Amino acid sequence: MLHYFTIINSFFYFFYYPHLFLVFLGADRMGFTITYRPEGVIRFKPDPSPHRSGEGSNSMSDFYADRPSVPRPPSDTKRAFPKQATRPHRFYPLPRYKLILHRNPSIDLMFVVRSVMELTRFPRAEATHKMWEAHHNGRSVVLTTWLERAELYVEQFANKGLITSIEPAF
Repeated sequence: MLHYFTIINSFFYFFYYPHLFLVFLGADRMGFTITYRPEGVIRFKPDPSPHRSGEGSNSMSDFYADRPSVPRPPSDTKRAFPKQATRPHRFYPLPRYKLILHRNPSIDLMFVVRSVMELTRFPRAEATHKMWEAHHNGRSVVLTTWLERAELYVEQFANKGLITSIEPAF
């Protein structure tokens, strides 16, 4: 029981005081500076090597695997190609289509309800409402969606023997 409590307690300290673990692991002794910020952000920076012998020295501590040394042009040179202004991307919504269930007097009404519930995952009350609307008015708007999904629903309802159609929703 004591060992279990120690593990749980160490996880608590890891999430709420991560800098303690970094000090415990020796990050400050491995040449990193740990900076604490008021926002709770902890930053690591490699310490500059105090034992550099000169500008051109190639000691092991001068090379970092995650930072390749790339020569940079002076800041006063102009670019060969001017930066082109980019337009913001515009996202256009897909056109919407209505899936319409038509009345078919030869099919049992409960079969229509079960089929609508199975294909659209509507609850029983909503499926019953759509069935009665199609039965009394001749048609019922089951749902509004994009074209490919509406076509899929038309095929699925046709496999069940129900008559459906698609029309654009304006």
